[in-house]
Amino acid sequence: MKKLQQYYIFKISTTQLNHSNYNLQISFIEAQKSAKIISLGDSQMLRTLRAIKNINIDINEIDLLLSEKRKIKKRSHNKENLKLLLEVEKKLTDLLFVPEIISVFVDDIKHYKYIGKNGFIIKNMLGLLVEQVKQEETMHYLLTKNMKKRCILFLTMTEKILK
Repeated sequence: MKKLQQYYIFKISTTQLNHSNYNLQISFIEAQKSAKIISLGDSQMLRTLRAIKNINIDINEIDLLLSEKRKIKKRSHNKENLKLLLEVEKKLTDLLFVPEIISVFVDDIKHYKYIGKNGFIIKNMLGLLVEQVKQEETMHYLLTKNMKKRCILFLTMTEKILK
């Protein structure tokens, strides 16, 4: 039985957003190093998002890239193999990272209220344009300069907030 394909999304806490004055600047590599990239199994939500955006994911291509990555890792460590590994990882990231989905962990109700009213900005995520997440009623949007790109925003509350 084949394993479920994992995709990657950005995860941030409202405390981290607050510390950056709700204007976070971070690259994909920085986010990965600081454990702000999490995996998410393929689901109907992701399939629907890909259908809306007209994105076709070739599972065979992903499998080939993963296999190539494993082979390169087994080779001797040198600059040529490192370059090949980085190229393969970049291709995998381009295929598997879902910038439209951001997981926001709410650890202070004041932060939640601020984000609901004012939104927040993330810069340099995979070289994307400045994107702003803003709440409107119960829908959450990721707004770019041209206001056409949408985002699914997950808010996770701590028990302290819910009480």
